[in-house]
Amino acid sequence: MSDLKPCPFCNGKPTENCYSTKGGTTYYEDFWVSCIDCGATTSAHRVHKKAMKAWNTRAGEDDE
Repeated sequence: MSDLKPCPFCNGKPTENCYSTKGGTTYYEDFWVSCIDCGATTSAHRVHKKAMKAWNTRAGEDDE
């Protein structure tokens, strides 16, 4: 698993998720991160790194 921070709501364990769909001849993937314990989730992103960044972003913290 990647370097994901604990859940900002319950301090639970995050998990990475991916959903693949086919539109015509093109395959699309959506990525998101969710908490195994409380179900908190990011929105879906087309880029894996953006989903991880969205999860790891906390209000009031400077960008690293």
